[in-house]
Amino acid sequence: MLFSFGTGYNEIKEVLAMTFQLNADGELLLKQLKSLRSKMADEALVPVYFIFSNNSLLDMIIKLPKTKEEMLMVERVGEKGYNRYGEPFLKLINEFTKTHTPPFHEGKPFKKPYRSFLNKKGRELFQGLSLIREEIAKRNNMEPSALIDDQTITNLIVLLPFTREEFIRIIGVRKDTRELYMDVFLEFICVFTNHQKERYYHIANDFPEEFFISKNQAERFVYKDYQTASEIAKALSELNNANKLIKATDITRRIKKYDCYYNDPFGHIIITDAGYKFGLVKEERTGKKGKHYEVVLYNKEAQKKIVNWFIKDIYKI
Repeated sequence: MLFSFGTGYNEIKEVLAMTFQLNADGELLLKQLKSLRSKMADEALVPVYFIFSNNSLLDMIIKLPKTKEEMLMVERVGEKGYNRYGEPFLKLINEFTKTHTPPFHEGKPFKKPYRSFLNKKGRELFQGLSLIREEIAKRNNMEPSALIDDQTITNLIVLLPFTREEFIRIIGVRKDTRELYMDVFLEFICVFTNHQKERYYHIANDFPEEFFISKNQAERFVYKDYQTASEIAKALSELNNANKLIKATDITRRIKKYDCYYNDPFGHIIITDAGYKFGLVKEERTGKKGKHYEVVLYNKEAQKKIVNWFIKDIYKI
């Protein structure tokens, strides 16, 4: 499917927009989080986006983390960022929830944001642009997300700018990024796509009907020391009486959204600190033809978290 740049710009506003809104308490919490961020940025003599992005603040309001481990599951909050700035935000959120009753928003965010929103080719392009971002950030001693965040990379992939004029219209691209690094990103996009504007992302109809189980069904889930995503998906599907199936990719997409692991350019699995905390381990196996390959295994704690995702009574991003 090809589309003009104008059409793509209209699409991105619709399909990438968060389909929820903050309520009055949510707006108040967001205001307090932004105020804390501004104060910390002033003290550290850095721009506010060096602390946490607006997307990260919104994700904090959705997830309401209570511990460091939960905070590391917030969009674009890594170990390094948490160690520098995370504690005051965690404290503010915990204090706020003592006097205000969640949830602090109405509706749900788009179900498959960022990398899991993209199709296979889109994820490959995302990985390439991320490697460029990391190299530039490393040379300039800065956080990669401070240069360009994940949603902006996704915007680039949806709109596929081939010229400077198109690039500067992308939502989320900062002025200093445009002036210093625009040509690097443009060149990679042009080479990767061969100057063809195709759809590298899913639309709503690409996703299967929502899968869920009841609490009673979840109690019958058989936990093992370690299981693959395929084994967990099969066990969950067998619990569902409505004959709806869940696939391993429905689990791994969400796991990757939380930056628990990724594949390097050589196809090797890299488990992040967040992944180890979640309960992931890597195992090397040998196929029937003697070929070695790697798989991600989930321990019992990870299995419990995944089962909870699909319990209808529990709302958990």
